[in-house]
Amino acid sequence: MRTDYDLIAHEYDDQPYRQKGVDEHLLEFASAHPPSGRLAVLDLGCGTGNQLVANRDAFPDALMVGLDLFAGMLGQAQKKGGKIHWVRCDGATPPFADRSFHFISNQFSFHHVDDKAEMLRQVHRILKPGGRFVMTNVCPREMEDFLVYRYFPGAREQDLQDFLPFRDIVHLMEVVGFRNIDVELRRWRHDQDLRDFAAWTKQRHACSQLIAISDEDYAAGRDRLAREIAAAGDNPIPVVEESCLAVISGNRP
Repeated sequence: MRTDYDLIAHEYDDQPYRQKGVDEHLLEFASAHPPSGRLAVLDLGCGTGNQLVANRDAFPDALMVGLDLFAGMLGQAQKKGGKIHWVRCDGATPPFADRSFHFISNQFSFHHVDDKAEMLRQVHRILKPGGRFVMTNVCPREMEDFLVYRYFPGAREQDLQDFLPFRDIVHLMEVVGFRNIDVELRRWRHDQDLRDFAAWTKQRHACSQLIAISDEDYAAGRDRLAREIAAAGDNPIPVVEESCLAVISGNRP
């Protein structure tokens, strides 16, 4: 694993962007395909459970299950209330019966899974016919101007090793039997001051890319930021941040 989340689980929710609203894809699916029985939802790589907690408020009668490899993350999730089942397991070996869930999500964790093809096979196995799988992750090949990559190039090198191109993910999904596969790339650019970015990088635990690189690479990036900020004096240092998310969904026939 590139990150030991047991070590940072107690700090994971410190950043405001860790909070979640109700999953828009679950809302869309449940509206278009209301189940005949109790809605069953699984979040693979659920972390501290924020997505399932938000979903629970919108679907209080649904079966909600969160699976994660790290006991520390699940320990934080368990503090957020009942009506959600928390399971510790690798995403490639989910301990569920065939055709157990209507909807399965995987957000920002597929790159951590060693056997990605097996995870997709297992997701297909435990989906009910007509069920949907939705994966969301950053797309490093589509975000060369991501500031973390600009100042910490080792992070991009690591991500290019760990993140499959979205076309490869689609191919793996097709092979195991998913149909109606859709890819949506969500891009955005926004302006900020380099000082704000530098202050954020002090909290190394807040970014998995910074955790994954060596201490030497992290120190080199911080030093470069410090030099550029010092050279600017009191002048503003505007920079453009570019990000891209790939949202990949598919149905089990």
